[in-house]
Amino acid sequence: MSWLYILLIIGFLLSLYSFYIDKKVEKSKKFKAVCDVTDHMSCSDAARSDYAAVGGIRNSIKGMLFYPLLALLTSLGFASYVFFLASASLLMTLYLVYASYFKLKNYCVVCTLIYLVNIAIFLVTYSNF
Repeated sequence: MSWLYILLIIGFLLSLYSFYIDKKVEKSKKFKAVCDVTDHMSCSDAARSDYAAVGGIRNSIKGMLFYPLLALLTSLGFASYVFFLASASLLMTLYLVYASYFKLKNYCVVCTLIYLVNIAIFLVTYSNF
């Protein structure tokens, strides 16, 4: 199994957990995720923020669709589409990094892992492009 597929599986699983947090936060304002360490290191606060949904769709849902789509396109040999989508994802990742760390002043462990996965996917697809 190539590194790209491993990264896609990790990204999907992290998005799935992020979706779980989204749903729990929706049901209870007092919900604290396992990754809530301090007031400034909170996945739940990230899920409650305005940046948890860009364009009206939760980022966790986008991830649960994005990673399987990349896997499908990769398996079909559409490397240029995969690279384009990885590039777009990198731009969105940079926006969310800025929003999380500088605007919200919040460090979300799951979000950061997703950011790292997206950067790694871009690098892998760039090297194969």
